[in-house]
Amino acid sequence: MSRKTVKMIIAAALSAVVLFELGYIAKQSFRAPDNSHSGIAGTVAAAGKTVKINNEEIPAYTISGMEDIFLSSSDLELFGFILSDNGTSYSLGLGGEYRADATAFENSLTGAAAYTSSKRLEANGTVFDCYTSGESVLISDDALGSLGSAMSSDASNTVYFAFGSEDEIKASFDISSREIAAAERGAENAAETGSDMSLSSGTAQQTGAVIVLDPGHGKSSSLMSDEEKQASGWVQNSSGAWGEWRHYKSGSSAADCEGSGCSGRAPANGSCWYPIGNGDRDTEPGINLKNALAAREYLEAMGYTVRMTRTTNDENPSITRRLSYCYPDNDTSRDADAAMFVCIHSNAGGGSGSAYISLDGAYDQRGITGTYAEDSNRLGKYINDCIVSETPLSRSGNGIISFEPELIAFCKSPVPCGYLEIGFFDDPSDLEILSSENSSIGKAIAEGINSYYTELHSNENE
Repeated sequence: MSRKTVKMIIAAALSAVVLFELGYIAKQSFRAPDNSHSGIAGTVAAAGKTVKINNEEIPAYTISGMEDIFLSSSDLELFGFILSDNGTSYSLGLGGEYRADATAFENSLTGAAAYTSSKRLEANGTVFDCYTSGESVLISDDALGSLGSAMSSDASNTVYFAFGSEDEIKASFDISSREIAAAERGAENAAETGSDMSLSSGTAQQTGAVIVLDPGHGKSSSLMSDEEKQASGWVQNSSGAWGEWRHYKSGSSAADCEGSGCSGRAPANGSCWYPIGNGDRDTEPGINLKNALAAREYLEAMGYTVRMTRTTNDENPSITRRLSYCYPDNDTSRDADAAMFVCIHSNAGGGSGSAYISLDGAYDQRGITGTYAEDSNRLGKYINDCIVSETPLSRSGNGIISFEPELIAFCKSPVPCGYLEIGFFDDPSDLEILSSENSSIGKAIAEGINSYYTELHSNENE
């Protein structure tokens, strides 16, 4: 049941011409003059609520004895707001340079004295009480809301503001709505498991990029009927055995090689055929699913769109079927729209710690770029580095498993493919962590994905 409360404060925004004129005619320093206050109003404290402007967080405060939320004028300047000093009053508007940067925010005002200002604040034709602290003017969230649109959520304990064109506001609130939904699910999960769904500070807010999470393995093939196998994407070869082909015909994304017409890449002493029984596991499927579901919560809170290849342990889709989630509506005849495919597994066979499986050499399926292997390895490394640094799991060896570059996922994925082997489920110490640290592992997976995606698109924009 949703606990979201939504309020929309829609007001006509000042035109850019008027805003720039206000700034040109009357703008003084963004700092309040020393004589602008007339009495102590209270002490500045942290708001206890998160405030976001166009999905970027800004420090928020309260004044003792008041319920209002306040923002520092110098911090607002980073979002393109202009505070003009008209002599007897201030006016707030948009029109400055947008250069929000968390590292440039003013040092915390918490604990400082707040004064009632001798001047009042006008924003979009409405007059508000005004307060100062040190050299900063404290702007109420109501004043900010009068210039654009606002939405609040009890579930995420967050107030969202959006400014700009209608399309920009809609895009911002689309992300906010997904974050609220994720917070609601996270709150329900926390109530059941006691997990902490908070995100690291400074997490980038993305714009709906599609991430496919693949919790490895699933229902044992011995428990699946022939009808279930067929419905899950498995096929029978000429001998009647169930499985799937490791490759597509070269240059395709839907035509199975059936043993010929492909790159010829196959495991040592193996063939292009992948038997269904190769994927059977007992303990691992449940671990993989819990880690993937936790990662989904964090990724959605960051603003990503997440597709899961399975959501229960009663499913066991073929790898080919899993990879179809990289395409819109699972239609492999179209161009892939996913940013990446992330395989979430756990290891066994003697050992401990976390690693990723690396790609090597040329791959020839349709849709991949010339840097497919390099990008996939960087994705795997980013995620594994986060797992090692942010969970109790150690690094397994050098963190790289380099002897399986012909895995079926690598040979068929149309987008960068990160393949994680998170801990050893047959090691008692690792199993204890895998059983109790799903939230921290999921968070690390999400942050590794976010770091990779942010860097990739930052480089593209340079």
